[in-house]
Amino acid sequence: MDCKWLASYSFSHSIDIASTDAIANYLSAPGGSGYQSVDRGNSYFDIRHSFTGGVTYDLPAPGSQKAVRAALAGWSLDSFILARSGPPVNVVGAISFASGTALSYRPNLNPGVLLELFGSQYPGGKIFNSAAFSAPPAGQQGDFGRNVLRGFGATQFDIALQRQFHITENVGASFPS
Repeated sequence: MDCKWLASYSFSHSIDIASTDAIANYLSAPGGSGYQSVDRGNSYFDIRHSFTGGVTYDLPAPGSQKAVRAALAGWSLDSFILARSGPPVNVVGAISFASGTALSYRPNLNPGVLLELFGSQYPGGKIFNSAAFSAPPAGQQGDFGRNVLRGFGATQFDIALQRQFHITENVGASFPS
């Protein structure tokens, strides 16, 4: 029995005053040097926890006859898992344009109201609670921070069965099925 595995875990935290992976990146521009403390928050690409793992198990070849072993040898079972926490979500109430710059206004936080609601009635099991926010006065930034909430995490599991063919001692080919 031959089993190989590899796993990695990363914890990270990225903070900035403006970042994006969107096409309309002008929406993440800070409001100016006077707004840096208001815009300081989690980066859009801040993924706190990330785990990746893989296992390859070489299946034993059945039979003792050379023809049977040649036909059934070289098979392996491979699995891969990826799990990561959710990316930040920036809650924005309004966007205005001034001198070619887009300013996005975040809402005020209503104290004592839950930010997220959980339950099977919501797609994915959770929803952001709109009752937790209220609009700030026109032209003013609200008190809710940038990228405070988190979206959905991601989990992916793959499995494959593959056959390895040895052409020469140093050359081979692998065919997943």
